[in-house]
Amino acid sequence: HTGHHGPGSPAPARGYNPDSPIRINLADHKPAPQGDVVRHAAALLGVEPPASQRLEDANLSPMAQSFYVSRRRVGSQVIKPELGIDLLYPDYETGLAAILQAETQQIS
Repeated sequence: HTGHHGPGSPAPARGYNPDSPIRINLADHKPAPQGDVVRHAAALLGVEPPASQRLEDANLSPMAQSFYVSRRRVGSQVIKPELGIDLLYPDYETGLAAILQAETQQIS
């Protein structure tokens, strides 16, 4: 969805004003800790997930550390009502499965 609304395009969503930009964090419909996503991806691949590491041992910049300390989960409550967008893959599980399927088909 590019924001262009011509004939046959979806109508602009409620509250959308192209002259008044806003910032929206986009996410899928299943907010989850990063570890859950990594473990799910590893399970799809049939491998062991990487070992957990203590933040203090990770050799991260202060900015990167603050990202992991905050542990915020971003939801998708505004995607449909505010932007009029339906996600092709509504959660990380279906998205990762689709990536694996596409990769597998390319190899075959």
